[in-house]
Amino acid sequence: MTTLYEVPAPPAETADGTPTPAPAATAARREPAADPWKADLWRWFMLTALALVALSVAVVFLDHFIAPVLARARHRALTADLLAQHGAPTPGQAAGLLQIPAIGLNAVVVEGDRPQDLRAGPGHRRGTPQLGQAGNTVLTGHTNRWGADFVDLAKLAKGDRIVVESRVGSPTAYVVTVVQQVGHDDVRLLRASTDHRITLVAGAGGMFSRRRTIVQAVSGSNFGLKRAVRPIPPDTAGPPLVGNVYALALLLTLGGAAFAASKLRGRVRALTVAIMVAPLVAGGLMALLLEVDLLLPALR
Repeated sequence: MTTLYEVPAPPAETADGTPTPAPAATAARREPAADPWKADLWRWFMLTALALVALSVAVVFLDHFIAPVLARARHRALTADLLAQHGAPTPGQAAGLLQIPAIGLNAVVVEGDRPQDLRAGPGHRRGTPQLGQAGNTVLTGHTNRWGADFVDLAKLAKGDRIVVESRVGSPTAYVVTVVQQVGHDDVRLLRASTDHRITLVAGAGGMFSRRRTIVQAVSGSNFGLKRAVRPIPPDTAGPPLVGNVYALALLLTLGGAAFAASKLRGRVRALTVAIMVAPLVAGGLMALLLEVDLLLPALR
């Protein structure tokens, strides 16, 4: 039996008679497709890392550049308020003067020690006696930021003098009796007393430390502290994260920036859009930083 073999066709020729090159051989095996889930996970990881780095840089920028300027402006406003008004202070107004010659401190005290109050300087805790009155007057302040009025508080020693003057009273001098560091929840020295006493509280150990430096001074006879009849909070709570003025400013400015950009896109040049939207974005970022500031430890 004769077997017939198929004769291969000759290669095709081009118009000038040269043979057409054969097509490249197809790869026998294809590379496996990348897993889209892994690619998305890596992308989100990188975006989160970049966002955290950007937020850290923004907080440092707030601490070293924006906060000192805002603190000085608030302090000037408090000084004007102290000179212009008389009577019992309301939250955010000037409560009086604080002078500590040993560390060169001469500051206006703001009424209230919420986080937003302490941006102006040392704050008087509401619910404790006013400056110079009988009892244990509690003042709190920062050591590292927002003016850092209490930066040298730990350098005080027993026997140093503290002078305060309320907006309606005369100066009262105290002599330091206690200088120590305690934990965040140690509120024993914040208890009420029957003598004339003042307690200064500041953060110790850095921005995220929960340690406290406490300085206590007495004017006249030392009768000691009373037993606490109710729990004493270590800090005064600030505004809620949702619904406060900074969150509202954040939503309005960033929302306004997005709306303006969407309406102007395609109608004017990109540079013009950027110039018009930039103030809104800057205001929104400022509100965001002030909102993040409320999440950090109260005393720093």
